[in-house]
Amino acid sequence: MKSLKKGIYRSRLGRPAQKEAAAFMSSLKDDEWIYKDDILGTEAHEIMLHENGLLEKKELKEILRALEALLPNYPPSNTTDFEDIHEFIESSITQKVGDELGGKIHTGRSRNDQVSVAIRMRMRTEINCLSKGILQFVEELLDKAEIHATTVNILYTHTQHAQIGTFGHYLLCQADIFLRDLERLKELYRRVNMSPLGAAAIGGTSMKIDRNRTATLLGFDGLVENSIDCISSRDVILECAAILALIATNLSRVAEDLILWSSSEFRYVELADEYASTSSIMPQKKNPCTIELVRGKAGIVQGHMMGLFSLTKGLLTGYNRDLQEMKPAIHFAFTAVLSSLEIMKGAFATLKVDEVRLDGEAKNSHALALDLAETLVTDFGFTFRESHKMVGQLVATSVKKGIALNRLSANEISSTARKVLGKQIRMKPEQLKKVFNPHLSIERRRSLGSPSIGEVKRMLGDRRQILDQHRTSYNLQVDRLEGFLDILSKRVKRYLGGT
Repeated sequence: MKSLKKGIYRSRLGRPAQKEAAAFMSSLKDDEWIYKDDILGTEAHEIMLHENGLLEKKELKEILRALEALLPNYPPSNTTDFEDIHEFIESSITQKVGDELGGKIHTGRSRNDQVSVAIRMRMRTEINCLSKGILQFVEELLDKAEIHATTVNILYTHTQHAQIGTFGHYLLCQADIFLRDLERLKELYRRVNMSPLGAAAIGGTSMKIDRNRTATLLGFDGLVENSIDCISSRDVILECAAILALIATNLSRVAEDLILWSSSEFRYVELADEYASTSSIMPQKKNPCTIELVRGKAGIVQGHMMGLFSLTKGLLTGYNRDLQEMKPAIHFAFTAVLSSLEIMKGAFATLKVDEVRLDGEAKNSHALALDLAETLVTDFGFTFRESHKMVGQLVATSVKKGIALNRLSANEISSTARKVLGKQIRMKPEQLKKVFNPHLSIERRRSLGSPSIGEVKRMLGDRRQILDQHRTSYNLQVDRLEGFLDILSKRVKRYLGGT
């Protein structure tokens, strides 16, 4: 087999690149991520050239046949030493169609707009994959929230017992967070799905090209119009990196909750064996390794985000080779976040929640102190500051005695009211028993968005509607893109004489 021509872009230079320099500049490995997109972008460009009289139909057919042959065969062994995937593709086609026709492939475009359009095409595909992952994860959270709508648990502030809530209410909180992430991805997709193809190196071209045509062929919603903006700007990558870092951070926080709650000290939840690991020496261990890695990968994704911002902050307007380093960082971030979503979805689907332990912990928790304080306001006419002061003294007494707050008697509460506030109250034992019942505590909540059963059920119904709307929007977005790419594929086949 005739070897591929290397260095086809080096006509200005008298000698080939030094071996170490060539390897240092090469982005071939990282370009595997955009290989298919680069070929599709090239097919659209060549069709547009033909439609505008810059390629004969016979020439287009030869080029498209060579491009189609490349699609399923990457990475082949003969890509070594190429500067990037664009050089490899052009060299491969030229080898098949000859130097004269091969020399027409790059008419009216530059590697600068070529790589920019391929990255945007890959990003929109990744955004769709990630959106699907969030849709599935939120659905799992809502299903689990419905199961545990009445399962009491303790809510924390400052890692201390705060109030009584439900596990379903907690899961709804997480669902809301990831629904916002879904909205961010939807907005991002709109900005990513704009075509820079046809901007050439930076200042456009005198060749008769049609930028709107290639944008339509590739399923873009419109153009990045200014040719400098097309080549120089990577703000959509930076925005994407920030959103991915945020999603990773949100996943990390949930992972940390499960790690803590699955510890021997808490034992609120237990990960399924399929999502746990063991120790090589300690036979008793069941380690939450999968979700620890979710937490760990979040840090790396955040680091890549900071690296990308640092990479671009000092660049002059225009194309700079520094931008080549953005691909591996954003590729890693997409991969890490998507795999983390899959792990967290599976972990929640198989999660065992110890409802008995949660109920027992709630009954004996000082988190019921606010319930007592509010009862003193509503039933005995105290100001809230008075009740806060009095209940604070009661908590201090129970801590000193080493007993739970619910072990205090009605007489002790009456005595404390007289001692601290100089007020007489008569709290009946059955009244106190209701105050310290965690299930009744939840039902006493009146505020919108609280963990009362009615509010949790209302929010569940509302969030399912929102999820359905997002799913419909996502399906339309995916169907539209796939529809345009299917039309492109059929057009290519038609030119090749297929069906």
